[in-house]
Amino acid sequence: MTDKKDFTHVSYTLGILSIVLGAVFQSIPGLVLGIIGLVQSKKENTPMAKAAKKLNKIGIVISLITLVFTIVMTVISLKTGFGSLANFPVA
Repeated sequence: MTDKKDFTHVSYTLGILSIVLGAVFQSIPGLVLGIIGLVQSKKENTPMAKAAKKLNKIGIVISLITLVFTIVMTVISLKTGFGSLANFPVA
């Protein structure tokens, strides 16, 4: 007989971690953990797996929003020269 591994708790934990990491501007690790957790949660059909799917989807969305925000702010700061000292007024 084979033992079937239950990764529902792991998927649930990954969903929580993806939300937390996505919310504090660590968008790429949050996105990766959300995708891994979503793949793991789709293998099960339990109530906890359904909750894990929701958490992982929320984590993916939050991570994508922060990733887009970070890219947009980086492009804006590079175009305006905000990040350089070249435009710094000298007294």
